[in-house]
Amino acid sequence: MSRAIYLLETKFQVALRTATNSCPSQLDKTESQEEIDMLDSRSELLFTELIHGQQNMNTQFFKEKYKWTRGQMNYSLKNINEWLLEQNYSPITRNKNGYFVIDNELRIAFKKNAIIQQNSDGYFRREQRVLLTELILLTSSEYLSTYWFIDFFQTSKNTVLRDLKIVKKEMKERELYFQYDSENGYFVQGTEWIKRNYLLELVNILIIEQKEYSLVEKICQLDKERLQLSHQLLERLEEQLKIQFSDEQLSLLTYFIPLVCSRIQRGLELDCMYRQIDFHEAFLKTTTSLELKKLSSLLELSEEEQNYFALLILSANRRKSYPLEPILYQKLEQAMRKIIEEIALFLMIEIDKKEELISKLMSHMESAYYRMKFHLTLKTADKHLSEMQHFPIYHLMKGFVAPLEEVLGEAMPDEEVFFLSIFVGSHLQSMNESNKSEKNVKKALIVCQNGIFISNYYFNILTAIFPEILFVDTISIRDIASYEEEVDYYFSTDAIVKTEKPVFLLRNLLSTLAEKQRFRQRILEETNNFGESLYDLGKMEDLFRHFEDKNQAKRVLAEVLEIVNERRPKIFNQRESIFSTIKDMSIQIFQNESWQEVVQSLGNILIEKKIIAQRYIDEVLRQYTEITPQIALRETIALPHVASEFEVYGTGLAMGIVKEGICFKKTQSIYLVILFATNTKEAIAETMLELVQLSGQTEVIEKLKKSTNAKEARGYLEEYLREEVI
Repeated sequence: MSRAIYLLETKFQVALRTATNSCPSQLDKTESQEEIDMLDSRSELLFTELIHGQQNMNTQFFKEKYKWTRGQMNYSLKNINEWLLEQNYSPITRNKNGYFVIDNELRIAFKKNAIIQQNSDGYFRREQRVLLTELILLTSSEYLSTYWFIDFFQTSKNTVLRDLKIVKKEMKERELYFQYDSENGYFVQGTEWIKRNYLLELVNILIIEQKEYSLVEKICQLDKERLQLSHQLLERLEEQLKIQFSDEQLSLLTYFIPLVCSRIQRGLELDCMYRQIDFHEAFLKTTTSLELKKLSSLLELSEEEQNYFALLILSANRRKSYPLEPILYQKLEQAMRKIIEEIALFLMIEIDKKEELISKLMSHMESAYYRMKFHLTLKTADKHLSEMQHFPIYHLMKGFVAPLEEVLGEAMPDEEVFFLSIFVGSHLQSMNESNKSEKNVKKALIVCQNGIFISNYYFNILTAIFPEILFVDTISIRDIASYEEEVDYYFSTDAIVKTEKPVFLLRNLLSTLAEKQRFRQRILEETNNFGESLYDLGKMEDLFRHFEDKNQAKRVLAEVLEIVNERRPKIFNQRESIFSTIKDMSIQIFQNESWQEVVQSLGNILIEKKIIAQRYIDEVLRQYTEITPQIALRETIALPHVASEFEVYGTGLAMGIVKEGICFKKTQSIYLVILFATNTKEAIAETMLELVQLSGQTEVIEKLKKSTNAKEARGYLEEYLREEVI
């Protein structure tokens, strides 16, 4: 190896071994280790869990832990079994109770050869190696050879070449070009603007998502003193500029700003901003520049670099400090108002405190605008991508954001649509909740490092799940020490909260009713005192003593259930009736009928059941002459419906399965149509969102599409509903 490679060994290889306590050389890994790298990351993770995890794991275990769907599970298991058969191992199966069955020889063989090793033992999954490779390439000032990466990751040449192929593809998608020079090695070409954006994305995943602080510090040569100076700089900016960062943004910028400063000192400066930007607040740029000088006295910032750092601050600020230009603000507000009105029309509800919701959305948009306009929106990591895909409001929002995209002049990133959906979902949830009295009520505090929109979401969701708890506030981790009010419980998004009081971790967004029920049940099981507050046990005992006659058992049971349901969260009481409505819907098979014919035929079913009149069908076909994005749930189910004022006498659903499909967006087809009508506002939004949830169940949708008769289709639907019920 060349002298440059040995120098890089000192800089990176030793750093990695120190950070991860890696074991000696693993170049002698078995062929099986190399082969398993051929699996995708989800299949590899599933295999690791099955071999090294607990016994008696079933599909539900992985659905809860990783938010995987049945379709994803089946696909990964198929990949694993194909690979196992190639290696002459027995495939992994499932028994009649749904638990995975693993051949004992398979388990022993893989554990004996240490084929799947954890990060703490020095082994990195392919996904992690790719991230680290990209970080090294973007921060190194030297060319890097294939042999350097072999030595660095302690793996084979084939594995390194496969990883670099993925790196090349991912960089090309971001308009960066991964090049190889036969004399020197690998390097990355592209504009400084795009390199920084990608570097910000990598730091976000490694620091915020994976908590790999030591790895990033060692690889990027960030010592504790420099990071402390960066953290203090940001805190001073918060105070001087009257801004506020979330815990996550503060942590991200603490690591990212020194990396950018190092690039500037190496002469890697921005030639010009991608778009022209007019910062009306010169104070913002001046103050930021002066503070950055304290981080490095050698740092000289051009006008473009001052704009860049000001842009970083504006895109991360969560306080209403630097408003957008008035005409732009007005256009965005008009677009937002139109979106909220269309969502209300779709859900057939009146949105309470609509102006308050729009105000919150616009406060969020003031920083989101800069992220979207300058392409600073961070890509979602796998964990949050899964949450996003399982969040029904997100899929609903995607069909309504066109007015905002028109103002922006480009498509909104999925992540930004997700943020807006959290605001809307949180507000819809709060509409059904009444205020609690503080007297004789347990109090809880929500600790959230993700920012205002996630905090507000959790506040409303937890208020609905735990009506017996008074949630007094939402705060960041760094504000805990100064918080004075006494509380009984903490609900936190991070495990680092230190307190003598019970701390309940919020591991996902609790977006479905099933997740809410599981979370509530888990908390009740963890603390007896909490559970006892649910039911008036003394009143129940009195009831049983009063009705000693066994013939009155039904009456006793009814009164007991009435007590329980009085204390039970309203959202769970609604669920049974929602599922009953879906389960009981009529199903009809079509061949190649038109949109109008299908809607009319489904309407006739509801007319016969005396749920609607012909006027309702006429209005549906008037408003929807074809399938539009607003009623195309995840582009798999069309849900035509209009308000109850058009002669609706009850609640009902009718599903049509169109074997040849109905044209959608000229190049696509939709095969499932559900006509919905109701004359009540009770749980209407929840019913809609359950249908949105159904529309994302790929395996169920495919089975329904292939059904040859209504009985078969109903069987698939009932199977899905049984699995969704706790």
